[in-house]
Amino acid sequence: MKTRIIILLAAAVLLAGCELGKVADEPAKSPQKGPRIVVSDYSSNKIYFLRPSDNRIIDKLPINLAPTEMAVSPDGKHLLVSNFRNDTVTAITLPELQVAAKVNVGKMPMGVSFSPDGQLAFVANSEEDTVSVISVKDFTEARRLKTGASPYGTLVSPDGKTLYVTNHKGSTLSRYSTESWEKTGDLPVQMEPYGMACDGGKGRLYVACYMTESVCVIDTVSWKELAKIPVGDGPYHLALSSSGLLFVSNNEEGSLSVIDTETLKEKQRVPVGKGPCGLARTPSEDLLYVANEGSQSVSIITTTDFKTAAEIQVGTTPRCVVAVR
Repeated sequence: MKTRIIILLAAAVLLAGCELGKVADEPAKSPQKGPRIVVSDYSSNKIYFLRPSDNRIIDKLPINLAPTEMAVSPDGKHLLVSNFRNDTVTAITLPELQVAAKVNVGKMPMGVSFSPDGQLAFVANSEEDTVSVISVKDFTEARRLKTGASPYGTLVSPDGKTLYVTNHKGSTLSRYSTESWEKTGDLPVQMEPYGMACDGGKGRLYVACYMTESVCVIDTVSWKELAKIPVGDGPYHLALSSSGLLFVSNNEEGSLSVIDTETLKEKQRVPVGKGPCGLARTPSEDLLYVANEGSQSVSIITTTDFKTAAEIQVGTTPRCVVAVR
């Protein structure tokens, strides 16, 4: 039977404070500048900072309660973390690693994202059927939008005019105008949509459909489904490279699908750890980091030959991973 992600997340959070694994290294005594990979660990209530040059943990920061999804602002100055168990998001300054604000949002927040200009942030409140719109200037909630059943992912189009939301229990994709804040469409998609990636050049939105082992390809102009791409079991998070490769974490299968967006076919499938969730590319795009919540690890995959360069132990239940310049 397939795993229900949010149900498992809620159960795992009850184990908070029970350290099931050890980190690779102790954190640095002071924040370090330069490229970093950030990993959220929702069971131990921490986020970890890895140095890509040697994949050592150089910082860690306590975050309450149950840090789950994350996003980095376009200017690289803030990290936004959704706290699944206390209905807040935490804004952290970079590279200082200081908490700038904690914002009250809706119940059980999940996916977070920024607008391209960095002025707004969006948070999917999974058990309230809403999305919180946050003003980044003062980190206050500006408005709350009604969504479909159990929203998970949020993503803004490259031109900043459209907000997309996946509603995983409703099996729909919603879109909103960021000028009027009116809902401009609902589109039925395959069962339990989660992560998204947008290709502005092709006018496509890619949606991970967890229960049907596929990625749906949506034309953002006609608002119609163009194709379904078969992938592994439990597709969850997506990452799109500048070269046109789409990476998909297959949560149930413990693998990574590599899709050619020209042919819309799976190019390769790469074994990773158990329960892969979040994906992040390094700024140079030569490496892809995969958070494996089921094996307490992060897999590091080369993007030229799709080989596992390393798998390192990080925390108790690593869930999301993002890259910081």
